Amino acid sequence: MSTVNSVAWAWPAEVLELARKEGIEQYLEPLREAVHKVFPVVKGLRVVLSRDFDPPYGRFLTWEIDVPKTDVETYLALTDAWRQAERRIVPNAKGHLFFSSILPVKE
Repeated sequence: MSTVNSVAWAWPAEVLELARKEGIEQYLEPLREAVHKVFPVVKGLRVVLSRDFDPPYGRFLTWEIDVPKTDVETYLALTDAWRQAERRIVPNAKGHLFFSSILPVKE
């Protein structure tokens, strides 16, 4: 698992494996860059392989984005901005392979 505070970002092997298998590898870096644009003070980022045992989805990528705690209006605006960025980058047909969790954390 890699975080934004690492010296260099490294995609976990299982993330890359799924991305290659599902044809979504080209969206990983643009999404990572979008995290930093939408959340300029992001505290942490983890991209992990997740499993849904109910078909048809199976495996997908979970983006865990740690952001500073803020007021509700700001949080909702940032969440909306992130969803819009995701939709611009990832085609609808591949959207089911991505899940995001935006987690407010204490400073």
